[in-house]
Amino acid sequence: MGFLFPAKRSKLISALKRFGLSVFEGGNHTCAKCITNGQKTTIPRHNDIKREVVDKICKFLLKKDFKEEEIIKFIK
Repeated sequence: MGFLFPAKRSKLISALKRFGLSVFEGGNHTCAKCITNGQKTTIPRHNDIKREVVDKICKFLLKKDFKEEEIIKFIK
């Protein structure tokens, strides 16, 4: 299943913080860093995040052993 739905930037950042990722501002994007292994993902600075970007961020979270239902609940 894909996560093909758009999201609001504030809701996405809030969800990433809930999942325990460190969120900080980079040069051109907002960055989210997994505390356990140091891997990063970026979030564009747009109010509405395109569904393709949301899909990639959600797949990043799935690799970190978060459940699909939790991801959808917090982001959608």
